[in-house]
Amino acid sequence: MNALEHSTVSEIAATYPDSYRIFHKYGIDFCCGGKRKLSDVCAEKSIEPRAVLGDIAALAATADNTTDWQKKPLAELVEHIISTHHAFLRQELPRLHALCAKVARRHGEDHPYLLQVFEEYCIMSEELRQHIEKEENILFPVIVALGRGGAAALDISCPIEMMEHEHEETGAHLEKISALTHGYKMDDSYMCASFKALYTGLADLENDIKLHIHKENNILFPRALALLGR
Repeated sequence: MNALEHSTVSEIAATYPDSYRIFHKYGIDFCCGGKRKLSDVCAEKSIEPRAVLGDIAALAATADNTTDWQKKPLAELVEHIISTHHAFLRQELPRLHALCAKVARRHGEDHPYLLQVFEEYCIMSEELRQHIEKEENILFPVIVALGRGGAAALDISCPIEMMEHEHEETGAHLEKISALTHGYKMDDSYMCASFKALYTGLADLENDIKLHIHKENNILFPRALALLGR
């Protein structure tokens, strides 16, 4: 396990399906920033790499029901992403939009940063809506066909590069929202139930999006490109 210290975060995340939980614990970006070596990331954060790898090893030893998406058919992985993560976005994005607007309207005067949170959320939400439509209508059908042994209807290199770039933009929006809310820190002295529900919803959204991006950037896209010898 210690030999993985000089592997990239994405390589480790792809090899150990549940490792994202450990990366999240240490505040290590395993999706958009996953192409960096673990040793470099840990040095930057003053974290001992062996501690991270030790936690991953311990988790791997106890995990018994984690789906290894490296071994499942690409069509099954695509269907999982659509039915789990895309469905989550379609449900949560409009719900949180309404909640964010409500909280900003009621508390924005006393807490102006909420207006920035709402603005950032609106941009991210619309970008994500367009993003998942492009994946489902353009990229994913080609990947499914490749996984079933068919010919590629288009060169997927450029669409994948575009999707990864959009993932990075989503990650930047999430970082800004998290910074504005101080990591969704609750304060009972002034937060009403809606205020707290917004923070909880935004935190859950961030966690799901990061896992979603991990499955695409670190597993789906590399496997699809490998079928083309890339």
